[in-house]
Amino acid sequence: MSGGGPSAIHFAARHPQKCRSLILVSACSGTLTIPPEYQDRFEAMVKMTRLAPVRWIMAAMGRFAPERAIRQSILDADLRRRTLADPEAGPLVRALQRSTMTRLNHRMPGLLNDTASCAAIDALPIGAVRAPVLVIHGKADRVVPFAHAERIGQVLAEAHLLAIPEGEHVALFTHLGDVRAATAKLLASR
Repeated sequence: MSGGGPSAIHFAARHPQKCRSLILVSACSGTLTIPPEYQDRFEAMVKMTRLAPVRWIMAAMGRFAPERAIRQSILDADLRRRTLADPEAGPLVRALQRSTMTRLNHRMPGLLNDTASCAAIDALPIGAVRAPVLVIHGKADRVVPFAHAERIGQVLAEAHLLAIPEGEHVALFTHLGDVRAATAKLLASR
């Protein structure tokens, strides 16, 4: 998922005997840089997460105001409410929010590493992947553009693409039923 895409692609290419199938969700598949319109916000977030009071407020928001906390991840208000109300997706996305918000200072080094690593990608061994591939990606993803999903399909003609029309970076949660159905179909075929 996301910044783990390059590692998953490398693993599948290097170890075909150990990789039964590959599922890439909102995954980076090539060079990825922070869009200029988000660069200032990203840098401010990095600085703010160094401050304990800010981390405490963000953790409280994740716990007590999940709809407000996830507003930047799910822009559509109706979709956000439906996702949080869903008996399966709601608890999952809330748990993600809580863990993200309460451990920001621990997660930040990894996020900075992923950001630098993805920006430095020249090429990935996508063509060397022999396992069946399922690519799940929202067309409205503002973190990892949909072109990353299309790249996989251009290189691996047999890859299956689940394109989620209004899906954002968290399409895994907002479209959980579709994701589970596509994943079950891939795994059943193996």
